[in-house]
Amino acid sequence: MQTQRHGDLLSVRRRGAREAKTHLARGQRCDDRQIRGHRRTAAEVRRARQQAGDDHVVVAVHGQVGGHAAAVVAAAEESFYRGMEHAVPGIRIGDISAAVQSYVESQGFSVIKTFVGHGIGMSLHEEPQVPNYGKAGHGQRLKPGLVIAIEPMITGGSWRVQIDDDGWTARTEDGRLAAHFEYSVAVTVDGHRVLGSEEFLNA
Repeated sequence: MQTQRHGDLLSVRRRGAREAKTHLARGQRCDDRQIRGHRRTAAEVRRARQQAGDDHVVVAVHGQVGGHAAAVVAAAEESFYRGMEHAVPGIRIGDISAAVQSYVESQGFSVIKTFVGHGIGMSLHEEPQVPNYGKAGHGQRLKPGLVIAIEPMITGGSWRVQIDDDGWTARTEDGRLAAHFEYSVAVTVDGHRVLGSEEFLNA
């Protein structure tokens, strides 16, 4: 486990994804010309089951983080759960995407369209792509055994981002806060299972 300080937020690359800052821990580029993956500042990759893992959490270290920052973080987290509800056999990727987008925009925020979630298995990034925007009823149909990283990346302003000169760090163009929440989710015969949950890790 590694940590990184961002003002009053402590970034811990471990089991989930919660962050509110102007730069992003990001996923696969949506145009798929380059698969860059997440900022690997502290990502843990679980190899015991020959399966990649991709999780992240950010916590406040000086009192409460409130106001706009808290609202952006909360919306990112809730949108993950809204999307996860659709991670069941027979449903399509677009149903997850539409659920995430609908909730985020209902809170007055924007989903970043430059980066998307992805399949995960023997490699960290695999098909299918899992955008945080889209139309219900479209995209690949989910089947038992598929594992996907659902990872809403949202902003308090415009969805547009820019890449720093290092070719890696992504920042919001307008300087507004961004938030990211993520777990890997397995589609099962009777629904889904969150692979980074305490229940799963302690099984």
